Amino acid sequence: MLLVVLRFEWKSHALDVAPVQSTGSPGASRPQGRSTFVPPDVKGNAPWALSALPECFEQVLAAHGPPAYVLAQLPPGSEIVRGRALLRNADCRLEIGPGIPPKTQFYRWPDRIGFVRRSAQGTELRVYRLRGGSKIVLAPLAGSNGP
Repeated sequence: MLLVVLRFEWKSHALDVAPVQSTGSPGASRPQGRSTFVPPDVKGNAPWALSALPECFEQVLAAHGPPAYVLAQLPPGSEIVRGRALLRNADCRLEIGPGIPPKTQFYRWPDRIGFVRRSAQGTELRVYRLRGGSKIVLAPLAGSNGP
């Protein structure tokens, strides 16, 4: 039988800090190349997801509470998004489909998109405009009944 015992010992040493004179000057900043990493699609029930994409979407309205209160907060002129649709803005792609995510209904306006989501925690409304002020253009996807 072979028994190996290792013993570690740490001795504390004082750290001396002294001022020094620098003889160089900092260089100019250099531009960094754009990333070529393409992240995979994200799918799931995440009501905050569009807020996590500030380069594409800017949240302009949020309401939480009982369904009647939340639905009363919908901006005038809203149209329900029916069927499957695709919205592209900058590097973002938003695919809307029935039941994706569950218990969520998307709405559109000429310059905004939003949704009402129902969950055990209550009803929630979030409305966004596209970064850059673009108009909302939804492209129908296969199996769609139209936007």
